[in-house]
Amino acid sequence: MNRSFRQAFLLLALCLLPPIALHPSAAYGQTAQPEYAKWGIVAMEAAKAKYGVPIVDYLHLGRFPAAPGTAEERFKLWLKDGSREFGVIVSVQFYTANDRLITVKFQETDRPISRRR
Repeated sequence: MNRSFRQAFLLLALCLLPPIALHPSAAYGQTAQPEYAKWGIVAMEAAKAKYGVPIVDYLHLGRFPAAPGTAEERFKLWLKDGSREFGVIVSVQFYTANDRLITVKFQETDRPISRRR
């Protein structure tokens, strides 16, 4: 009797758990990556290749429309070269239909960029 009660309780508990609790990513606290994550990786790899110094900070500035059928993701990266720290705005332009890369452009900056909310 005790065993069947435990089995029934376990079955009832599993039926009442929300489906999200049973998803494998929920067990590890993982969340879906934002749309810009892919382009952020492209921006960081391109900056590492161009400057060859560590990236110490990263900020997504937003997605901006470019020519028809294209978009541009902009990122502010903060790099450190010895005692010199500087910012680089990396613009990654791509085709929206197939996510194919068009260009990666760099603009160095010494001043922080403030984001308006």
